[in-house]
Amino acid sequence: MTHRAGDEFFEHKRLWSLRKDEILGCYLAAYLPKIMMLRKPVLIVDAFAGPGRFRDGEAGSPRIICRCVRETQDKNLTAPQPVSVWCIERITTLHSQLVSNIEEFEFAHARNGAFGDFASEIAAQTRTSSVFLYVDPFTVEGLVWSELNRIFAGLGEGNSVEILLNLNSPSFVRRGLALLKSKVTAIDDDETPVDADNQVDATFDALDAVAGGRWWQELLTSSINYPAMVQEFVHEYCKRLSSRFSEVVSHAVKAKPHHQVPKYHLVFGTRHLDGLTLMNDEMVKSRRKLADIARDLKQPTLFETRSEELVPDVDRLPAIILELAKNQIKRKLLIAQVIKGNFCEFHRTEIRGSIESLLQSKRLISETGKSRINDDVNVWTAN
Repeated sequence: MTHRAGDEFFEHKRLWSLRKDEILGCYLAAYLPKIMMLRKPVLIVDAFAGPGRFRDGEAGSPRIICRCVRETQDKNLTAPQPVSVWCIERITTLHSQLVSNIEEFEFAHARNGAFGDFASEIAAQTRTSSVFLYVDPFTVEGLVWSELNRIFAGLGEGNSVEILLNLNSPSFVRRGLALLKSKVTAIDDDETPVDADNQVDATFDALDAVAGGRWWQELLTSSINYPAMVQEFVHEYCKRLSSRFSEVVSHAVKAKPHHQVPKYHLVFGTRHLDGLTLMNDEMVKSRRKLADIARDLKQPTLFETRSEELVPDVDRLPAIILELAKNQIKRKLLIAQVIKGNFCEFHRTEIRGSIESLLQSKRLISETGKSRINDDVNVWTAN
């Protein structure tokens, strides 16, 4: 099943969709030059592509991806690696628009069919190419665990595969509670639907297919409240994805700062610390845009009144760094460890700055004896 979007869905983007697209575009702009250094062909798959462009002219994900590839190719003139973009769309009318909207990009291919129809073909590509999967279905049922697992099952040490997926966690929980005859109390001011909840009747089999089992039922019959259920569902889903990726993280994309429940979660899986660091930086930028909205809604004040969820306290960084550096550790790995434990809280530049300040104050020691160091230099906490 793919999206069942009505015509109105592709009229224009919502604000939260703009943030999602910015994360995708900015990450690919940083990802592509790095992945090309592996000297392997690159395949980018947009699993639920849609028409490629909104009616107001705004680029959809296929054109965002293709522009990133074109810009990278233009900059990387020395021994560029071949890049292919597969844009998959099941609905015939949308596929026809997609063909037209990406025809200027010779490396892009509009594939007509459901994402699952191409899972085996994508899995085969992972053996010879670096693969980036963007999975953004309109309805939560588009995420079929067995199809994703088929792609990841054959991953070996020499493969580079990453996934960025839109997990519509609130939709899953709402549908599951409806099946279980439980009531959800509206808790957010914004009830604008992000998917086709009112068009699709959920079934146990459909939700089992998304989750990869019936584990979700125990969660949804627990005593925790709706926001906690949404967050716990994401946590459990990420745990299962961790069987295929060493680094799995999520980012809640909210419409408004005060909302307890996001529109959806972006879930990212990678097997490389560079990918984790790059995605962290992009999601930190996204979170700060939401924080800026909160600041604009408040009166000027001398003190920070926004929550730490929106504005993490950078004064926490020195203690975090010193704890992680009790034994010798390269700066690059130290930065990655800070990010792993505090994802989407601190930008890499903030972490580097804090490390340099600790070196200057002699609370942290470097093997070079200097405070200005590169990523390959070992550091450790002073006795």
